[in-house]
Order: sequence, then C-alpha cells, then structure tokens
Amino acid sequence: TAESILRVEEGVMLLRGHGERELSDRIVMNGGPGKRADGTIPKFEEPGIPVQAHVMRDYAVEILGVDPDKIRVQDFSSDTVGEAAFVHGMVLNPEGWKKNVVLTSDYHSTRAGMIYGKALGRGTFEPEEKGGDGSILSTVQTFNPDPEVRSVYTREEHEMLQTQEVSRLKVFLDSFRRVEEGDATAFERTLYKFHGLYNSERIPAGKRKLFFTSPGDY
Repeated sequence: TAESILRVEEGVMLLRGHGERELSDRIVMNGGPGKRADGTIPKFEEPGIPVQAHVMRDYAVEILGVDPDKIRVQDFSSDTVGEAAFVHGMVLNPEGWKKNVVLTSDYHSTRAGMIYGKALGRGTFEPEEKGGDGSILSTVQTFNPDPEVRSVYTREEHEMLQTQEVSRLKVFLDSFRRVEEGDATAFERTLYKFHGLYNSERIPAGKRKLFFTSPGDY
C-alpha cells in the first residue's frame, strides 16, 4: 500500500542517517500475509497472498538500494499484536537486540505503543537512558507526511482510522488486561488462546511459532 511504501522509505532514511541521527544499522520488515483484494483476512497459509514483509524487503532492496544483509524479516503476523510478539521471538531475542524503534503512522502510534509495551516491557515512550535494566527498550517514532506533498488519506479517511484505532485498542486492552508488561510467556499464551487471528480455529497447533511457551501450555 501507499502507506507501507512511506513507512519503508522513512525507515530507510533513518537507517541511512538522513534524519537527525542514524538510529540503527539494521531494519526489520514486519508483517505476514496481507489482506485479500476485497479487504478480507485470508485463511492461514492461503496461497497467492503476498507477504507484507517480503514485499517491503524487496522494495527496499530493489528500489531503494538497501543492502539485504541489513534487513531482518518477521513474516508470520497478521496484525500489530502478532507483530510485537513475533518480532520479539523471531528477531529481537535471537539477535540479542536491546533497543527497538517502531516506525508507524501518527494515527496508529498510541495503540502500537501500548501493544509493544505489553509485549516487550517498560521503555515504550520513555527516554533511551531509562532502558538500562537489560530489558528491550521499545520506542515509537511516528511520521506524518506533508499532506501537500505525500498525502495518503483524505481527512475523512484519517478520522475514520483514528476512530477504528480507539475501538481496537479497547479490544486489545481487554483481552490482554492480565498480561504484565514484558511478560513474553503470558503475552504469547494469550495471543494463541484468545486472539481470533491466531487461535486454534485459524492456526493449527502444529503450525504455531512458539518462542516463550510450549505445546503443553495449550
């Protein structure tokens, strides 16, 4: 989508240090299979559905000239909640990274911050120097393109997205209310037990990616 392209381009600018400072020497493309052409959620492992992380990686490499060795990919998630869980298990933990910057659109920043805060622990929205306790520090950086230059949504569409975010945040907070911040085990267990995009009705037990729990937990 046009919004995904902007996120990739902004992320590459930060990777290359075109902003105030270079944030990282690595970039993670985050997102599993996208929606169908009609906007509906595909079945698990439905053929012919482009994987968002792969499309973004290819754009960064082929169009923007990013060294593929600088790119990591999380390609299993179906929404932001899954992104936070699986980027933790598939990328941040194996790489031993302790700082994670989530680049997202302005309307999405509050919900993204709450989700990543639950998944990764304290640090979201806090200054970097407060992340020295060994936990992963997750900060959220937003971008809001100049509407005269790089408009993605109309004002009405933007307002609708903001309204949807409030509703989705309430659902998340209710579903994960018993999960303490940074409790990766509880977060993963709750994701697979109660989230409609990851529960057993959609993802068979043998297809789950387990990083902080075991099959016996289900």
